[in-house]
Amino acid sequence: MTAIEQALFHDGSAHWVSAFELSAVELKLTLHPCLREHALTRAVFLNLRNVSKDDAHSNEDERELPWDIIGFDADQLADGTWRFCLHTDAVEYVFDSAWPVVSKTV
Repeated sequence: MTAIEQALFHDGSAHWVSAFELSAVELKLTLHPCLREHALTRAVFLNLRNVSKDDAHSNEDERELPWDIIGFDADQLADGTWRFCLHTDAVEYVFDSAWPVVSKTV
């Protein structure tokens, strides 16, 4: 598991994105394990930069939430911020941000 997956996932199981709210300054994600929809993780990524989106390989129906997370990567940049790549079955987002503020329910 990557560092961001360890921070956000409840366990080593597959997770889904159940809510996705993108604005000019932040991204709010809600994730849950595939088999435990009540075990939510909320992550807020602040001070977004360089957001790119690739949904060319999905059709309109596949873009509906929830999205199955294929991989979620994080690489620290020279300025101390992070570059994240959220790759799902429907869309891929790449963005730079501070490490997220995370809250979890059990």
